[in-house]
Amino acid sequence: MAFIIDDLGLAATAGAGMELGKVAGQIGLSGSNRLEVKPAEAVVIKNIWTGDTEVVFAGTKILMPGVHEVEERVTLRIEKEDPNLITVRLADGVEVKVDLIYEMRIAPFIKKGERFSFDEALARSVLLAVLEISYKNRHSMVLDTIEEILERRIGTMVLNDLTVGDTAGDSTVDSNVVARLTRQINARLRAKTLRQWGLDVKVNVKSIVLPPSKTEAAEKTATAKQEGEALKEKATAAGVHPALFAVVDAFQGIFGGKK
Repeated sequence: MAFIIDDLGLAATAGAGMELGKVAGQIGLSGSNRLEVKPAEAVVIKNIWTGDTEVVFAGTKILMPGVHEVEERVTLRIEKEDPNLITVRLADGVEVKVDLIYEMRIAPFIKKGERFSFDEALARSVLLAVLEISYKNRHSMVLDTIEEILERRIGTMVLNDLTVGDTAGDSTVDSNVVARLTRQINARLRAKTLRQWGLDVKVNVKSIVLPPSKTEAAEKTATAKQEGEALKEKATAAGVHPALFAVVDAFQGIFGGKK
């Protein structure tokens, strides 16, 4: 099945490939080329005479030499990407790194009130992915958009907005913040990439990595807590108040006494 796009929009022409084949036979185009389109892919063809573009899905298409040229061959499969950590500077100057993955595919969308079929809507998305952006650069463009959204969503926050716990160091990233950030990114992506580029992109934020200084402080606090618990257990076993036991323990440490 083929779909031809002219200046007035999308016009479904089921069987257009067959009709073109008939025309080619009638005018004796012995040099016609057969285009094989695999399942889960689509090919965008341009009529160099009229400038019209055509989307061809799985099947065989007859191309007329000097009339048609292949603009792009695209995949309709889901593409999964695990990019490098994305660095975002918060409003307080602290830099955090966002660890995420995303998947992307060309997907149909139908606006309210439109009466497109699934294939017609998918053909439109294919054309958006090829004509509105450089299809070969789709991943870099999607990643740039994700980075832009991250800057807007968490770039205005301070570190304490992202974490829970003691600001002195015993802090971890709030899981609610991560979940909310994932929803916000996906909502913004759908509004832009699907409607403007024909790409349905879904992001999963795995974690927000705190800067090393913050992580080290948290580790030191955790170690201090463990030592404090151990000291308390010793004091309880010896029948001594923990505070007094701590003083004795400190003196023994300074003067080399046995514990």
